[in-house]
Amino acid sequence: MEAGVKGDCRQRILASIAVTLLVWPVLAQLGTSDLAEASLGKRLFILSYSASVLAVPLLLLPYRISIGLLSPLAFLGWAEGWHILHNQSSVTEGAWAATIGTNPSESMEFLRTVWLWFAAGLMSFGYCVFLALRSNSTWKHPRRAWTFIPLVVLLVAAAFDMQRFGSEAKTLQGRFEKLLDFQLMRWERIYPTGPILKLLKVLSERSALVEAKVQLAEFRFDAHFRTSGAPGAQIVVFVIGEATRSDHLSTCGYSRATMPLLQGRDDIFWFCNAIAPANLTHKAVPFLTKRSTPMAPEVGMRERSLLRAFSEVGFRTAWISNQPIHSGGSLETQLIASDADTVIGLNENMDAPSWDRVVLPSLSNLLTTTSIPLFLTVHLMGCHLRYNWRYPPDREIFTPALRGSVSVADFDASHKTKIVNAYDNAVLEQDFVLDSLLRMVKHTARPAIVVFVPDHGENLFDPPHGRILHGSPVPTPQEIQVPIMVWKSSTAGSLDSTTRRILQTNQSKRVCAAQAMPTLLDAAGISVPGSDPSASLLQSALGDKNCPIASPTGEMHWSDDLLRGYQH
Repeated sequence: MEAGVKGDCRQRILASIAVTLLVWPVLAQLGTSDLAEASLGKRLFILSYSASVLAVPLLLLPYRISIGLLSPLAFLGWAEGWHILHNQSSVTEGAWAATIGTNPSESMEFLRTVWLWFAAGLMSFGYCVFLALRSNSTWKHPRRAWTFIPLVVLLVAAAFDMQRFGSEAKTLQGRFEKLLDFQLMRWERIYPTGPILKLLKVLSERSALVEAKVQLAEFRFDAHFRTSGAPGAQIVVFVIGEATRSDHLSTCGYSRATMPLLQGRDDIFWFCNAIAPANLTHKAVPFLTKRSTPMAPEVGMRERSLLRAFSEVGFRTAWISNQPIHSGGSLETQLIASDADTVIGLNENMDAPSWDRVVLPSLSNLLTTTSIPLFLTVHLMGCHLRYNWRYPPDREIFTPALRGSVSVADFDASHKTKIVNAYDNAVLEQDFVLDSLLRMVKHTARPAIVVFVPDHGENLFDPPHGRILHGSPVPTPQEIQVPIMVWKSSTAGSLDSTTRRILQTNQSKRVCAAQAMPTLLDAAGISVPGSDPSASLLQSALGDKNCPIASPTGEMHWSDDLLRGYQH
């Protein structure tokens, strides 16, 4: 009997350790921005509800089964804790997408910076697996009345929700459907169900993207040339930048001469108040190249990219990229690039020195050997992480700057001066590349348009948030405020006075970065049924826009709200 009591006590102690490893992230939720500003009542409800979700299997199933089923959470909990500590939010869809879609070298670099958290997660997982294998197969928590409290909490919450939906749904089936939708939404916001549901959602979306590509093989926009107006541009170049913010461009008022070659030119128009559609590349690029929006992202699953619209009217299309396309590139970008007639991938490693000038020879070859209308998408590395690897030594003008293979762990506020200097040097490289590109296009003497827009901006330890890089759960102003550059020539080689006047008037307006593609279509004289031609930056009477923005959490924000919130 005494041995049995000791064994039971030992089992309780070991199980309590395992439960602690599983439950502590529930309390960590207090560090999220949602709960930090919530009322005491809401905090208590979320914590009790979250703990109940986790406690039901622990209390009602044998420990060997429950600990075994929940053991992956012992690892996931440390990932959740790290994300809350650094981003004040639970693990987001964007974080899962970036983890799955990033290249192996970047993944290993990230693991090296969080190795303590990673090791703690592995040890916690290993302990729970060990306990599940060694535990008595029939041992379970003694049944007491209080062991059913977590189940009661969940049932009472569901009952209140059902009552609330009574006025919205007239039938019992309708109430259950709304209850299920609401529960899924609630479970996405709490631990432990949130990170798991978000991962499953990302995996499902990636699978749906591949299936949609196959199903849309015969898709057509039914694009056609306009029957009225002047002939459109025969050379159309869309340059997609990376992590470049407006306020670090001297062409947008920055005190440093980061764009000396382009600054002061009266044939280039800068829209310095543009708003990016997202703060992550895999979300932003589809919004820039398709008709999908943060308000209607599902459109991207029903249509191909607008590269196809150019192909339908006889343009030769090409995608030239200094970002990885196949190895380590995002699936979204890879599928969009495949819509082009020619795909030229010049770099398959984002975690290595790579200068954007590498795109110039391929660009020159296409411009000089193609006599038919030409649509080129040029995807730059821009100001992506490891800024010092985005420019050659002769472009290191601002010093001291980062040097060598800088670890992400070194990206802290104490290195801000070197980080900002390296970032500004990376902008200098873009100045050289864009200037060289414009010279090549102008040399063809064909009517042309070039539009440059980054996918999103970048944090550089800016007050008041003090963040670095991009992908914040709630996008910061520095992540969404980007420039748009427009250069256009006519058949005569110069810009007509009407278009010049319109661009000069419009460039002071707040516009959405996603208006770049409608501008290109408009300049080429292409009409796409169902598209809004008034979105073009070449149209007169353009008003300020309140732009929709997709966040890594899957939520949508409005630019006016985000900018106003940070001003306060």
